[in-house]
Amino acid sequence: GCIYKSHKQEKSMFYDIIKTLFNQRKIYKGMMFDAKKKGDDESEKLYDSRQMAYKILLNSLYGVMAQRFFRFYSLDLASSVTLTGQELIKFAGDHVDNYMVSKDLSLNKNFSTDCEVSREYLKYCDTDSLFIWMKPYIESKGKKATVETVEEETKNIQTILNTTILDMYCKLHSIPKEESMLELKNELICKRYYALSAKKKYGLNVVSNEGVSTNFNKITGIETRRSDFSELTKEMLTHILDNILIPENISIPEIFEYADKIETEARLRARKGDSTIFKSVSFSKPFEEYKALPQHIKGMLIWNELEYDHFRYGTRGTLFPLKGIDLMKAPETVKHNFYTKFSEKFTNSDLDVIVAPDDVETLPDYYIVDVEKVIKFAITDRVGILLEPLAKKEEEVLTW
Repeated sequence: GCIYKSHKQEKSMFYDIIKTLFNQRKIYKGMMFDAKKKGDDESEKLYDSRQMAYKILLNSLYGVMAQRFFRFYSLDLASSVTLTGQELIKFAGDHVDNYMVSKDLSLNKNFSTDCEVSREYLKYCDTDSLFIWMKPYIESKGKKATVETVEEETKNIQTILNTTILDMYCKLHSIPKEESMLELKNELICKRYYALSAKKKYGLNVVSNEGVSTNFNKITGIETRRSDFSELTKEMLTHILDNILIPENISIPEIFEYADKIETEARLRARKGDSTIFKSVSFSKPFEEYKALPQHIKGMLIWNELEYDHFRYGTRGTLFPLKGIDLMKAPETVKHNFYTKFSEKFTNSDLDVIVAPDDVETLPDYYIVDVEKVIKFAITDRVGILLEPLAKKEEEVLTW
């Protein structure tokens, strides 16, 4: 790599492989956007899958360096890839903000620490992305922030980034400009950006994707589709994010009112034992491979003892947190199983959970559901995490 030898001395085989894959990906990515402009969905999907395959291959060259069975295994090499990437994005972010504020293009050797503090236009550095707030920058030039003016000003900034700023970075590491594959390109123009307190958790309302007009929400790190979330939880999170990212004006009271309404609905379903509000779980490996007994496997075994034998490796079900069982309501078979089969393997305190088969839509009413525990997982915790920036009235929603 260029960190160890200059390109004039020797080019590694990794360089040749990466250069080939990099150029091929650029070709297919261009074809993907051409197809998108023409409205050819089938070709767009084809070329998108091909460019993505090259991207995965490129990334895997880093991954195998950290794999101890790889012939050229080296943690030093692997970490040099990630650390160089982090350094590059911080360097670019710090210097582009300096340029936007004061047209200053001098080298700032403290870029790594300066980049971590709040900046005027640079709002966030991701692994390979810069998030820049264009509205105040454009308005400072006496213009109105629109997709067109953002594209115009972004092209100017992109030119500065890929010439002066990245030239400085290449010189810092003695990389000949002609050998560099470094390029920062505007990918998305977003009308709204919403960030949670933790890193890598944000939502974007995208209106332009590499120059192609579009309209969709891009969600990163915010869990809205987890397999163990109920359908009601998934619908709620998606609806809330849509109402944060899409409308011209955000109505915070309406969002909280909606969350309260869903919580009320969830409580009704939980009390009825309606499976649509509970967590989905699976018996994902042979029983003997579990070193400790997970809660959901315990719940499956309890069902097998109290109701009928159903759960084994490969099956799925719905997990119901319980406060206990009302044996006065239970049928005679369940009472008998409780005092015989269940009592031989479990104690009463173990009956804090049960898992019912997927085809059981409503839990029998003799099981006493722990409604508060259900609501905490399905609604309260999810809403709390998602709406924390709004609840604190932090300026985390950027728009124009």
